[in-house]
Amino acid sequence: MKKNGFALLELLLVVCVIALLASLLLPKILKHSPETIKEEKDNANNQVFFSEARILVTSAKDEYLLKSFSDSNNRVFAHINGNDCNNALANIRDEIDYYIEFNIEGNISKYYVTDHNYMYSYISENFGDNFDSSKILDSDFVLYNENINKFNITCDSFERID
Repeated sequence: MKKNGFALLELLLVVCVIALLASLLLPKILKHSPETIKEEKDNANNQVFFSEARILVTSAKDEYLLKSFSDSNNRVFAHINGNDCNNALANIRDEIDYYIEFNIEGNISKYYVTDHNYMYSYISENFGDNFDSSKILDSDFVLYNENINKFNITCDSFERID
């Protein structure tokens, strides 16, 4: 007798093979969706900013040491609202705002940095604390928009508003 079609078992086997292939390929296809690509790009940009924020401390310490011999009164380095203040650091991206203040012992007493997406802030409660940027974790950075109203920042001062 001549067959005019597929048996149920043959159809079931074809569906299983297609389902298996789809389960293997679907995660790869979804990984390249526009939303996932944007998330990966944002995550990479955040990691770059977090690293830059740590490097900024070293740059400020080096600059402070260089300038302390000629000008012991200048203990603030800042770039606020896209504008260089009197004592802005070189080689820092314009998109990054920062405020770094040293106490008279040469330790960082106030530190603020943001890329207007994330921010990190530190205000020493004890005179003479030694700020260690290597201990800043990525999880210590907070969202900028939700936290910026807690601070008053100018070229000359950085204060927490309670």
